[in-house]
Amino acid sequence: PVNQVNWFEAISYCNARSRELGLDTVYEYQDVELNSQGHIQSLDGVKINLDVEGFRLPLEAEWEYVTRFNQSDDLESMAWYVENSGSVIHKVGDKIPGVLGFYDLQGNVMEWINDWKGSYQDLDVDNFAGAIGPNTLEERIVKGGSYQHGLNFLHPSNRGDIYPINTEIAGDYIGFRCALGPIDNPSYLSETGI
Repeated sequence: PVNQVNWFEAISYCNARSRELGLDTVYEYQDVELNSQGHIQSLDGVKINLDVEGFRLPLEAEWEYVTRFNQSDDLESMAWYVENSGSVIHKVGDKIPGVLGFYDLQGNVMEWINDWKGSYQDLDVDNFAGAIGPNTLEERIVKGGSYQHGLNFLHPSNRGDIYPINTEIAGDYIGFRCALGPIDNPSYLSETGI
């Protein structure tokens, strides 16, 4: 799987993929700052246009919905995690796919999500798109657990790692997958948790 990419690089890939296929780009930004290794360190003025037809990172609500329907009772046969991975990343598709045909939604590498990490609400909300802005640690959500994590990290409701994950973090256990399609009238969680 793709790994060693931060959130900025993941959204840049989504834009590049959209342009390649003649689709609208979901992410807008004014300037790109690279670090000494040539990785994107920051994107100034990021704006997310969820209402356009283009590639993007999945919303947390989308990722959880698909994962809950994709998983089977036998997670061992579907996912690489600390007890069966040998502490290494594995090729995508080495385990069986889930019920919906998705490979590696859980385990192998965690996946960047579009949303800021905000309060977790147990409410029914149409087109939920996460928090309106960052929390005090400026965390983004990663989902799915990885080859380094135990089964509790693979649960669809788990939202990160044991330490804060922000947009600049890249690691061999963090990757991404793209989603495609607009979100009409996205609903965001306010700063007060409403």
